[in-house]
Amino acid sequence: MRKLNFFALVSLFFVTATFIYRDAAALHQVSNSFQPGVNYVVIGAFAVHQNAIRFTSHAKSLKYDARYEFNPNRGLYYVYVLDTRDRERALSEARRLRVESEFIDAWVYGGVLGDDSPGVDINPVTEGQLGAVRHEGTASGTSNTSNAEVTASEHVTAQHQEQTPVASTQASSREVLPGQASREVEDAALGKRFIFELYRASDNRTVDGDVQVIDTDRSRKLATYKGNEPVRVASPASKSGNITLISEVFGYRKVQHDLNYNDPQGPTIREDANGNVIVPFELIRLQRGDIAVMYNVYFFKDAGVMRPE
Repeated sequence: MRKLNFFALVSLFFVTATFIYRDAAALHQVSNSFQPGVNYVVIGAFAVHQNAIRFTSHAKSLKYDARYEFNPNRGLYYVYVLDTRDRERALSEARRLRVESEFIDAWVYGGVLGDDSPGVDINPVTEGQLGAVRHEGTASGTSNTSNAEVTASEHVTAQHQEQTPVASTQASSREVLPGQASREVEDAALGKRFIFELYRASDNRTVDGDVQVIDTDRSRKLATYKGNEPVRVASPASKSGNITLISEVFGYRKVQHDLNYNDPQGPTIREDANGNVIVPFELIRLQRGDIAVMYNVYFFKDAGVMRPE
């Protein structure tokens, strides 16, 4: 009787183990059959690997699921936040990012990143293929005589990269020589350095607040930046380069500055030793008779700022 029970238990264990093995094999087969989507919402493209890593980290800090992959067809590292087979979903997300985030030149890449198969860069607004972008020459000895650089908010807006045949075709497009050229690419990718000085007119005391950056040509908000600290402001990528800076700190009158991004000049605008463009915002408290729209204001928490000086 004991022998029968023993053999029954052994048989049950064998059958259970067989089913577990078959289930595991099935799961492995399913995972192997998974293929990545062919539509990527791209927020930046870089010739320098380290810049792609840095920009991916920046996007992650903004709560985006950012990743990057090398695109051998463009010779660039693409940083993307969405990977989907649904082309309409990708186009919709790229349009949303252009309006609601600092990634104002987001676009869609149709193809498989990391693969040599041809792909296409798509403008989410026109839904047509993006044209060629400006490119800069590289140092002699590399295989490319030109590299497309991204010029959107803290990155390069790359659509296509023109390449000229040279004698040696074995050099890798991933090679980037260190030095001044790399530093210039990094600076251009991250944007121009600004410091928005917010201070009270009555006693020059620093005031906490934000500054909105508006694309004057398109009347579109580009981003919001913290005051009184160094920030990187992305190029508006417009024909004129004109931008509007607006400070609407609660309890103070609205202050607005209009300037040109490419050549920021003004009576009070200056540049410090570190190359930061200093834009001062002299804030004046709201006076009796002033009209101001206030959002998310709670009396017990915020009413103190309304007391007379």
